[in-house]
This record gives sequence, C-alpha cells and structure tokens, in this order.
Amino acid sequence: MRRERIKTSQAIKKTTSKKDAYSVSYAILIAMGLSGASALIFEVIWSRELTLIIGSSSFALSTMLSAFLTGLALGSFLGGRIANRTNKLMRAFIFIEVGIALSALSVAPLIHNSSRIYFFLYKEFHFSFPLLTLSQFLFSFLFMIVPTILMGTTFPIALRIYAKSFSKIAEDAGSLYAFNTFGSVIGAFSAGFILVPFFGLNKSTLIGASFNLLASFLILPSAIRQERGRVLPLWILALTLFLFSSSSFLSWQKVPFLFSIYSGDIYQKWEAYQREKKSVKLLFSKDDPEGTLSIFKYPDGVLSLRIGSRVEGSSGTDMPNQVLLALLPKLYHPQAKSFLCIGLGTGTTLNTAAQEPTYQKIDCLEINKAVGQGVRQFYFPNLFQDKRVTIFYADARNWLYLNPQKYDIISSEPSYPSEGGVSHLFTKEFFQIVKSRMHPDGTFCQWLPFYLFTRKEVDIFAKTLGSVFPNVYVWQVQPSMDLLFIATLKNKAPSEEKIKMEVAKYFFSKSSADFKIIDLRRRPEDIKKLVQNKKLLTNQDDRPILEFIGATHRFLGASLRELWDPEIPTPIIR
Repeated sequence: MRRERIKTSQAIKKTTSKKDAYSVSYAILIAMGLSGASALIFEVIWSRELTLIIGSSSFALSTMLSAFLTGLALGSFLGGRIANRTNKLMRAFIFIEVGIALSALSVAPLIHNSSRIYFFLYKEFHFSFPLLTLSQFLFSFLFMIVPTILMGTTFPIALRIYAKSFSKIAEDAGSLYAFNTFGSVIGAFSAGFILVPFFGLNKSTLIGASFNLLASFLILPSAIRQERGRVLPLWILALTLFLFSSSSFLSWQKVPFLFSIYSGDIYQKWEAYQREKKSVKLLFSKDDPEGTLSIFKYPDGVLSLRIGSRVEGSSGTDMPNQVLLALLPKLYHPQAKSFLCIGLGTGTTLNTAAQEPTYQKIDCLEINKAVGQGVRQFYFPNLFQDKRVTIFYADARNWLYLNPQKYDIISSEPSYPSEGGVSHLFTKEFFQIVKSRMHPDGTFCQWLPFYLFTRKEVDIFAKTLGSVFPNVYVWQVQPSMDLLFIATLKNKAPSEEKIKMEVAKYFFSKSSADFKIIDLRRRPEDIKKLVQNKKLLTNQDDRPILEFIGATHRFLGASLRELWDPEIPTPIIR
C-alpha cells in the first residue's frame, strides 16, 4: 500500500525516455533550489515591511517568523494530500510556483494599506500583552497566508515527481531537501547583502518572484510532453498576468507615514493620525540592510528622522537631548581632546561636539549608511567638511572591541533598548568594553528613554552602569523627560548649580540656574546603594532584562507606567 504512493512518479518515468527522466530530475532539483531562495528572500523582505508597523523588538521578530513558518507547515500538510490525489503533478507544481510569484507581489502593498486595521487592534488590545501579541501574529499571518501555504505545498509535490523508487525514497527526499535548503541559504544571504542594498525592497521582491517563475519554467517542457502541450497556453496566460502585475508593482508608491506600535500613544483617534499624515512631507527615503531611513518635514519646519517607523531624532523636542549628549560630558571633562559618538541620529550631537575647538579628534560610529546620507543632505552638510570628524559605518560594539583607540569622552545614544538589534549596547558587558576604551580621566554619557521604563527598571540600569563605573550621575532632561547618565572614572565633578548655569547659558544665552533644562536625579552615593542591593538584577548579555521589559511597556502604552514625579505628564514626542 505504501509503495503505491510513488506510482505516479514511476508512471511519469515510463511515459518518457531515460534521458527525459534524468531531465525531469535535474529540473525539479534546480526548481526547488530556486523556490527555496525566493522563500527566504521574501521572508527577509516581509519582515522588514512588517517592522514598519509592529516594530523590531524580539517579540515582533518572533511573531513574524512564527507566522511565516505556520504558513509553511499548513502548506506541507495540504501538499501531501494534493500529491496523493492528482496525477498531474507537474502542472500542479508549475502553477503553485506561479501562484507564489503573483501572491508575493501583493504582500507589501497590503501591509502598507493596513494602518486602519492595526490602529483598531492596538487600541483594542494594547492593555493586554498576550492579546496584542496574538493579534499581531494573526495580523502578520493575514498578509503571508497565501504565498506561505503555497510554498509549503511545493516539497511534497516535488518529492512525488522526483522519487525514483520506494527503496530510495529517503535518499531522494534528502537530495531534494538539500537543494531546497541550499537555495534558502543563497536567498537569505543575497537578500541582506546584495538585493536590498543595491536594488531596494520592491525590486528585490520582484527578483524573488522571478525565481518562482523560473522554477515553473524549468518544469514546463516535461509537463508539455506529459500533457501533450495543453499546459502551455495556461502558462503563457500566467506569464502575461505576472508581467502586468510586475509593472503595477514597480509603479506602486509606498505609504511613507504608517501608524505603528511606535505611534500608539501619540494618536488617540484615527482622525488625528490622518490629519498629521496629510500634513507631513517626505523629503528623503532610502533602503539599507540596517533599516529603511525616512526624513519627514512637519508644517512647523521640524525635521523628523526615522528608521522604519521609529523616530531616531528630530529638530524639535529631541534637540535638548541631542545637544546635551555632547555638552554635558564636556562640562565634566573640560580638558577633553577626543570625542566618540555612538549613533549619528540627526547629527546634532556630533555637530555640537564639532563646535568645541579643544577637540582634536571627533569620531562617530553609525551602523546605517543611509543615516549619513540623510544628515549630509538635510541636517549638517558642513559637518562632513571638518577634518577632525570621522564617521565609521560599523556595529559600535564590535568596532570598540576590535579597535584599541581610547577617548576622553564617549557619548552613546543608539536606538531604543527595547529593539532586538540594539539591546546589547545597554548591557554590563558593553559598558566594560566602553570603560576599556576610555582614558584614565575619561567620561561616559549614556542616554536612556525614560518613558519606556518604570522606576524599578531605571534602578536596574543604574546598578548595571554603577557596577562598572565608580561614579555615576543621573540627569533628567525636562522637555523630553529622558535620562542622561554620566559615568566618570575619577571622582571629580563640577557642582550641580554650575552645570545648570552652563546649560542654561548654552540654550538661552543667560547664565542662570532658573532655566530648568535638566535636573540631577541621582548622585554617586545613591547609585552605590543600588549596586550593593543584591536583590536588584543587572542588565547583561545573557539576560537582557531591559530589552523585554521595554518592549512590553511599549505594548502597554505610556499611560500604565509610573513616573518619577506624578505631577509631570507623560511626554508625547514627535
């Protein structure tokens, strides 16, 4: 009874010559390699598209991958049953591959027109982490359901075509799986290192879809011989439809200003989001392996720089943070001659440092090359003419680990610690690397988005930093309510009043402590008490607590988080 499962494949061999049988075998192996490559190209691209809405935290990435694999699993289940119920296996394989190509072109446009759906899901379920996670899984699966199920059906059908005999079924399955997996490796690598950087997301999607069409074309001659040409007109019709869809896809304009989990607290009503969406103007957009950069201009002239849908800096309410990341550590170390900035952002921190004539070397670590292009074009073009300034496009942690250069001041404002690819820049191990790259009298400044955490998580971070540096000060920036941590190796610091006066002088040209830009919230003696508290955890590589707590709080919304001062409202930052 089990031997009958390969009856169709044996029948195919009997109706063709030995040479044709080998031709079918080679064709199906190559076709499955192409199909595997396209699947991983799509997985990379669709994950990038979905991060524009549900974010790029570890929770979000796990949700998207789970949705993708669910489709493959369902497809494999259905494909096994289809393979046992049809004798026209080649025709089925051809049109499944064409179906993948056509349906794949619809995923990105659907995602970019789903803000209304996600707005409803977020407002309904964001008070419950499990419910919002489930809704985001279903939201992701909704867009990928057709192409991923079709992808899953290909392997059982291809195995029925390729299997030579029951005695060699394991060998044949292994060969087919090997080609499919090797194609997946090529697809995953090319998507991240070649396709997206050089062609962008839309053209990369079209290339992936072309692989599926090519896979169907490789099987077409054998299908024509088996069915005496009846499949050819249908394939030509499918090709025509693909070419028409490709033309429409390439001319499709992406929606640049999407409602996402990052804007969940900003817009209480859908109409408010719609008004702001119509009022902003997209000035610049570029795809990069590390994220799509967008620069928007608001009616009041404020420029907002985003990676995906995350605001990474602006010329509005973010300005005090960005300026103080250069100004504050300089007040602690007036004789500093070298400065390192981790994260370029809008370039404001680097530009502020460049105004200091005492610096002989000013370096910056930025992982996204598109950010440098945006800053050069729209923020500080003259910054790149300063011979003291060097920007290294590299992962900050690896660069610091591999380069023995030391600095007087290191200032760090990467993206949010709740994001999967950034959280390792907020751990104890990273701060140990930073300390090893500082001169003996060096100063380190670290930004922390206060609105993502409760007081307990701030204590965890303070203990983490305090376990590496002997002197830690915690300053709160009033306009944004963000926190700036100053860590020094030597116990030398100007008075609180002097720092406030110098900051006020910089912002208002008046030396007065009455202008409250920053407040000192914690002193070294306070941090040392936290370090001695054995019940309080630290944020480490092995257990990045802040990443997952921050991501959870972003789900729940700012209204649920406690503040340092109850009378201070939660800030809404554009």
